[in-house]
Amino acid sequence: MVTALVRCTELGSFHTFPSAIAMSELTWTALRGHSEWIENCCFSPDGRLLATSSGDETVRLWDLTKPGYPAVAVLSHPDSYAVWSCDFSRDGGLLCTCTDTGGVHVWKMPKRDREGNLKTSEGHLVRSFCSKDAHGFPTSLYRCRFSPCFNYLAACGVDRTIKIWCWREYDVFQATLVGHKNSVEDLAFAPDPDSHLPNFQIASCSRDRTTRLWTGRVGGNDLQCKILQGQGGPKWALAVSFSPDGSLLATCCSDGTVQIWCTRTLTEPRVLTGHTSTVWSGSFLHTAADRLVLATCSSDKTVRLWDPVSGKQLLQAERVMSGAADPNLEELFCCRLSPDGRLLACCANDNNVYLASIDGKF
Repeated sequence: MVTALVRCTELGSFHTFPSAIAMSELTWTALRGHSEWIENCCFSPDGRLLATSSGDETVRLWDLTKPGYPAVAVLSHPDSYAVWSCDFSRDGGLLCTCTDTGGVHVWKMPKRDREGNLKTSEGHLVRSFCSKDAHGFPTSLYRCRFSPCFNYLAACGVDRTIKIWCWREYDVFQATLVGHKNSVEDLAFAPDPDSHLPNFQIASCSRDRTTRLWTGRVGGNDLQCKILQGQGGPKWALAVSFSPDGSLLATCCSDGTVQIWCTRTLTEPRVLTGHTSTVWSGSFLHTAADRLVLATCSSDKTVRLWDPVSGKQLLQAERVMSGAADPNLEELFCCRLSPDGRLLACCANDNNVYLASIDGKF
């Protein structure tokens, strides 16, 4: 794998790259079952399951090893409100979700038998938390994420903070990161697969038009917060994502651009241009061919794949939702690349999630 130092050096100083004219017609399969818009999705680490969270108060699990990608489990939430986010733990055994009423839930995933079939269609709820503001009232949460080290998860939302929970057999520890001046839209843990210590690096973005990088020890006194400032002033970022080795950070912005930061230097970002409206989501993949790819989706109804180091656009996919009954519902909220590099998933507000095969293309 290319080292972080090399990647940071290649990024160099500030550049803006025009989009390529590359067009591609991917074949999309619609997964139907949710009765409301789908806000977020995530692949299991082995690439065999896709989880989708929806305004219909449920999370659905789709079996990607079966023809047609059937829905094999429905996780109904105890607080009965929109589920904004979902995320698998590093080993794939747990799934965390968060809701519009401040609920954070941890689910144990169904196991498979020797033939690869899921033994049950139920996910078991093992723990729940509640995010409350300074007055003790529950606050709406937008995102939840597991940390690379086990038993830590974080959530962010309306109350302008990031809350981190660590649970053990008999107690629960909670820390709160304070600094943002408006709702926190998204957060991401930097990958650190070899760490078993409660140290972390978290990126967060907010409606206060700042993207922050938090570094330190959970509960410690050495917490540092760096506000990322690029040329042209602060950008309103809607999503943040780290590359698989943590050397790069992508921020997806409301002005249609994507900023690529080197996490070692945090100098001027590389700016990817091409989208013509808000970029809602970004997802990195390090392919089997040793190539780093970034997928983004936007209100311009396109999904684009980029080489984030060179700035080159590799693919522009349109008509993702060509089968939608109402073209006015063509809004893509989230895109994810599967860990095995086979699939691209996009969540939409027409109540469907769309899958396309990209195996071998990159």
